[in-house]
Amino acid sequence: MTDHEIRLSEEKLRVLIESSPDGMIVHQDGIFAYVNPAFLRMLGFDDPSEIVGKSVKEFAHPDEWELMRERRELSIRGDVTPPAEFRMLRRDGTWMWVEIASIPALYDGITSVIATVRDLTERKAISAKMMEVDRMVAVATLASGVGHEINNPLTYVMVNIDLIREDMRGEQRMSREEILKLLDSAHMGTIRIRDIVRDLSTLSRRGDAVIESIDLADLLDSSINICWNTIRHRAKLVKEIGELPRISGHLSKLGQVFVNLLMNAAQAIEVGDAESNRICVRAFVRDEWVVVEIEDTGSGISKGNLSQIFDPFFTTKPVGEGTGLGLPISRKTVELLGGRLEAESQLGRGSTFRVLLPQNT
Repeated sequence: MTDHEIRLSEEKLRVLIESSPDGMIVHQDGIFAYVNPAFLRMLGFDDPSEIVGKSVKEFAHPDEWELMRERRELSIRGDVTPPAEFRMLRRDGTWMWVEIASIPALYDGITSVIATVRDLTERKAISAKMMEVDRMVAVATLASGVGHEINNPLTYVMVNIDLIREDMRGEQRMSREEILKLLDSAHMGTIRIRDIVRDLSTLSRRGDAVIESIDLADLLDSSINICWNTIRHRAKLVKEIGELPRISGHLSKLGQVFVNLLMNAAQAIEVGDAESNRICVRAFVRDEWVVVEIEDTGSGISKGNLSQIFDPFFTTKPVGEGTGLGLPISRKTVELLGGRLEAESQLGRGSTFRVLLPQNT
């Protein structure tokens, strides 16, 4: 191309960027060379001079600096980087989520990176509402089972206490050993109730998700306890959990992933033949991954449906029993932790869902 053709091409590119409804930026070696009006409005700035000439890192969340550097190097080498989510600093000091996709290009005759920046505020709000709907459906599904699990120990706590009270009021008293036996049984009942309430609190915790160090074996036990009343009427539970390193993640969100997968496994099996069916929970280390598998001997999923199960609002459950959001949200939760959620199934033979999470480094 001649110099004139290059200048003409760059001018057309500049007009396109200026008029884009999405934020558009050009940076050279990590320094802003240009920002369009939409990007200024997005971050709450009035004039390009407030941003141009400054490092991209000044506006990026520190947790994402390394990822941004890697993507910049890919772009410089000529690779198109797919969209990814980042946090950017607004003028008022708040963080906003954006989606950035980049391509390499010449700008003012210099090798540069041009990026499209899309505001994810509305999408995040919709996603949060979707997650809340699915959480409420899950809570409603679990409520009757949890109530049953609490009522059982509560019944013998009350019966044992009543027996002791009646004995204390009567003439014929039980022996010390008999009273201690009743109190021990009541004590075990209160421990069971405490554990159920603790597990339910852990898995239904709300608020901003905090990354923390997680004992995965404990979290799986809590998830199983919450789902136990649904599982036990449909299948035998097999646990194959080896020695596991701690992982980093959102405790309640990851717990909700396992509850969702366990409930799906149980609901794929008809009530009434628990001895002939099983749900197996495995956890082990494979290379750099901590792997959790939940396998069932339920109805399975057809090949056609298997390709759609992670699509939002797709469900094979009866109306009112599923939102079609559980699996898409679970996959997103796992992916945000740097992991993967995979599924295998054969119609009429059962399914296996596999969660792969990176080990702590």
